[in-house]
Amino acid sequence: MKPGDATAPKTPSGPEVAKAERQGRKNTARVWLREHAYAAAAAARDEDEFFAVLTSLGIKVRPRLGPVTGEVTGYSLSTADDTDAKGEPIFYSGSALAPDLSLNRLRERFGLADGKAAGQATALHTSRTDAGASWRQADGELCAAYMLVTGTTEGTAVDKADAKVQAQAAAFAELLHNTAVSAPRQLRAEIQAAAIAFNRANRSAIRADHRAADALRQAGRTLLTSSTGRDGDFVAAALTSAVFLLIALVEWHAQRGHAQQAAAAQQSLVHLRAAQQHAARPALAQLAARAPSPQAQDRLAAAVRATIPDHAHRILADPAWPALSTALAQAESAGTPPRQTLADLSGQRELDTADRPAEVLVWRLRTATAERVSQRARSAASRSARSTHLTTNKDAPTVPAVQPQPAVASRQRPSR
Repeated sequence: MKPGDATAPKTPSGPEVAKAERQGRKNTARVWLREHAYAAAAAARDEDEFFAVLTSLGIKVRPRLGPVTGEVTGYSLSTADDTDAKGEPIFYSGSALAPDLSLNRLRERFGLADGKAAGQATALHTSRTDAGASWRQADGELCAAYMLVTGTTEGTAVDKADAKVQAQAAAFAELLHNTAVSAPRQLRAEIQAAAIAFNRANRSAIRADHRAADALRQAGRTLLTSSTGRDGDFVAAALTSAVFLLIALVEWHAQRGHAQQAAAAQQSLVHLRAAQQHAARPALAQLAARAPSPQAQDRLAAAVRATIPDHAHRILADPAWPALSTALAQAESAGTPPRQTLADLSGQRELDTADRPAEVLVWRLRTATAERVSQRARSAASRSARSTHLTTNKDAPTVPAVQPQPAVASRQRPSR
């Protein structure tokens, strides 16, 4: 048994386990409710949405009201088929499922104080966003979180930096749950297993500064609004960055003596790596099939040795080297010398923790290339729109400018 820090969820009792076995269920009602409560909290922006998502899953929600104010001070959950000897549903409070599922802890994540919104809560977007843009946003925020975590791995003092890292761990847990819903179907089972395993690693005795991880949390929720599309490269790149962040969180927990959390994060890493490899395999195979000639590969290998000497041996020994050589040759054909490309890619983040550094460089390069293409397309569309506007309005009569009028007290205020 790994030593704990009093932040582990309550273990199902013997009778609960026996009931699950009699009913032929894999998990007890407590564990099933915990997993779904975490997933609902990851998708929701406030407690009303949280309860609505749970209700849509067929879970019974029973709020607890304060005796004086009548405001909601807590909640309990029950499954439809978990009843006592009298046939009454068995409810579990949020804190009985996990310490960070209590209503007060959830409100800290949602940005609420004393049961009231600190600012008007924003509902989940109903419009669909570009899938590639959502995955690129997630990739960027995962990289930013990685830089924050790796910048605070030295020392063991519990300070503001640790509170920010703990917040990144909590937000990363939410992103994993949302990724399990948004990723291509063939990846969802492994990512969901990674998310469930990481539930134990998303909290410790260090109190999280949740506002420090708003960007990562928002990136995870944005994935839920992604439209379907040809986003395989972006998914693989984001999962690669997620693997890096998870490795950093394993190390961060281990250095601070969080044995249970480090073990859970390591278990999550096994599943996440499997999903990342599955996502990467088709694109890498296509690139490797178009590898340049042996003479060209030798020239590109020389560029690797000259630009990234510390990692050259591992890069050239990586099975993904043929794919990387193709990507470098393509970048060269587009006008970027291999040494410049390699310098830009290696300067983004470290490669020491990469098991397959050539593959990591492939995804960095393809993501950067896709971003440049997207930027050019947006610029072209903007220029076209401006040109159309000028052509349409060049013969329009001049309209005198309307002078701004003072505000009228009775005028209806714009809705927020």
